[in-house]
Amino acid sequence: MALAQGTIPLVTGFGSGLLGIKLPFIAGALLVLSSWGALFLRKSRN
Repeated sequence: MALAQGTIPLVTGFGSGLLGIKLPFIAGALLVLSSWGALFLRKSRN
């Protein structure tokens, strides 16, 4: 838990510094959309 709390801000800090402030938000949005897609695809198959 402590490792995740230390590494995630570090990674997002490097990402926002190198590629602009929007990249972590775009990556988060893509992760949310992919998880929603997996949920809905799983529900439609059953």
